[in-house]
Amino acid sequence: MGNERLILLGGWNRYYGLNAFVNELNDQFEQKYTRAQLEQGWTPKTAGKTSFTYRSKLQTPYSDETVLGLSSKLNNTALSLKWVNRDNQDQLRKTKMNLEDLSYSYDNRGRSASDIYSLSIRNLAPLAFLGAQHRLALNADYTETTRNFDHYDSTDILTATPQVYYKGQLIDAEDRPAHEFHVPWTVRLNWEMQFDRLPLTLSHFLSYQGKVDALKCEAKGYTDAQGVQHDAYTPYTTQNKFYWDLKASYRIPSVKNTQTILGLTINNVTNRANSFIDSSGSAQPDIGRQFIADVTFKF
Repeated sequence: MGNERLILLGGWNRYYGLNAFVNELNDQFEQKYTRAQLEQGWTPKTAGKTSFTYRSKLQTPYSDETVLGLSSKLNNTALSLKWVNRDNQDQLRKTKMNLEDLSYSYDNRGRSASDIYSLSIRNLAPLAFLGAQHRLALNADYTETTRNFDHYDSTDILTATPQVYYKGQLIDAEDRPAHEFHVPWTVRLNWEMQFDRLPLTLSHFLSYQGKVDALKCEAKGYTDAQGVQHDAYTPYTTQNKFYWDLKASYRIPSVKNTQTILGLTINNVTNRANSFIDSSGSAQPDIGRQFIADVTFKF
């Protein structure tokens, strides 16, 4: 057996997605309803014709994944480095052709690619310090992603206009940059403290996340020389985000083969005003300081 001082890893995989049976069901049972006023009943809204009868008749989306990495265990430290490349092909996209009768078509024009770099360092055995046993884990990752869509239903219809106003000019809606949902880089520190003379464990979860490029949309915010209105998009960047979550667990002495644990979780201890990017690419406020108490009984 080796001493695990140095381990090299590599691999290549292909993953197929999109369950054909689920898509058949969605095509057959999806129904939209509308009503003119609140007091009126709902009536079915008939969709228009589709270019494809069934989504399952399209090519099955797939992802090619390449992995390279190394790990090492030396003294009381475990370290690992990893690179993952994902190439997503034939991703399903839905394009609505007409706003009035809801006619639409499907295609396999979705493409995306990602490079993910990650680093992990942790101690193998706990460190004794100030009357407690400490476990530390530092994780960092960096992601680069390019794609030509936001999600499967992301097409011209989301802008409501075939062309949009972006950076001082009209461009085709398909050429509008996709919203970034992923955080480009994150550093996380997990610190667990288990006290020697108290049945108490404190777990700290600290993370620092990088900025995200996003788009603000003003519906029909630009009117061209012919009087046609177009959605207007303005690029902006979010702020770096810091999170500190804390969990305390107190074990109450119990009878044989049973255990009672009192828990208290505090999310966003510093009550920072962080934000996240929603599905439309807009920044929304994240939760503030949050307290969660729980009782666990094991037998």
